[in-house]
Amino acid sequence: MSLVEFKPMTPISLKRSRLAAAVFVLTVAALLRPVAARAQAGAIELSRARALLKQGRAQEALPVLEAAALAAPDDLDLGCDLARALAWTGRYADADKEYGLVLAKNPKHREALLGLLRLRGYQGRPEDALALAQRGLRDYPRDPEFESERKRLVALIARAECEKPHRFTARTGFYHEDYNFVGPGNGTELSLEDRQFHGWNVLGGATYQHRFGMDDTDFGVEADHPLGWRGAWGGFVAGGATSGTILPSARTALHGGMPLGAGFSAEAAASYQHYDAANVYGLTPTLTWEGLGLAASVGYSTTQSAFTSGGASGWLGAYNTRLAWEKWCLFKPWVSYTHANEAFQPGLSLPPGNFRSDSYGAGFSLRVTSAVELTPYYTYESRPTLAQRVRYVGAGMSYSWGAMK
Repeated sequence: MSLVEFKPMTPISLKRSRLAAAVFVLTVAALLRPVAARAQAGAIELSRARALLKQGRAQEALPVLEAAALAAPDDLDLGCDLARALAWTGRYADADKEYGLVLAKNPKHREALLGLLRLRGYQGRPEDALALAQRGLRDYPRDPEFESERKRLVALIARAECEKPHRFTARTGFYHEDYNFVGPGNGTELSLEDRQFHGWNVLGGATYQHRFGMDDTDFGVEADHPLGWRGAWGGFVAGGATSGTILPSARTALHGGMPLGAGFSAEAAASYQHYDAANVYGLTPTLTWEGLGLAASVGYSTTQSAFTSGGASGWLGAYNTRLAWEKWCLFKPWVSYTHANEAFQPGLSLPPGNFRSDSYGAGFSLRVTSAVELTPYYTYESRPTLAQRVRYVGAGMSYSWGAMK
């Protein structure tokens, strides 16, 4: 057995060894310094990109997030940040792919599930978003964000189904009029609407009335079409009754409207009606505002009647207002008020001079299903100068079907 002789280091050799070690450490540190600096700079840039994303400035954050995700493909949180930025900049397909990569590695990744269900909302796929919210609640029971999204989506889908547009609508209505100066009257209405008849919205219908001991039946059609300019539309009305006594034997109108912005829209109609005893010319402008769940309209209707009896004439002007609550899909109540002033020349069957009337109305629409709607209403009209009053009670029902193309 041989022994290796150990020789203690001299002071000079010890100094040389320490110097070599120091040189080695300094050399390694010098080599690593740029790497550390680049890593620190990258971390700062990534933090800034995430801050921009939180501020909604996804377009600015996107290049940094894309580069960071490419360098760290296993960072799932970073993948979610990139997917969110892609979604917010409208790159839905790329965002979908990124969320899919994250969920492929971790099917229960909370942020990826939340992000993907919101992406489905951006894509107009609320049913798929709801399925993801329910999946998230299975993985994270009572999670407030998943629960909030589930409730929102359930309400959204229900409202969309409730307000789903249909091509065809058939309507029927019945009403009763009660006067304190003559026998009661009543009427029936039937109509069919096609919203896509060669690009036109067409409504055809018939009305039967029994008033003042007389009967009359009116047939008519109403149509309107987009004009292709700032959402404007225009159309016409044409029709007439069989006898021309209590209903006009011929009637026509031109009407149109357009949105004005900020929830406002305007409509106007110019009309002509021919009765056996008079020709009536009318003009009706209306302004409507929609917002905060309300729909409010105010209009003014003026008509000039030229009677065949001795060239006499009559004039009527009426202010019409209506306020409806539109926020609820199933139940939409409304109220209305109309103030009218009329003036007739001597020699007519009506008393000469001026008289006025005030009408107060209320009703609601009740959507039984997405296709069936009920519309009862009540109106009370007071004519104080003639000591007259009229009560109107009516109800309508509509049935809609057919998908819009």
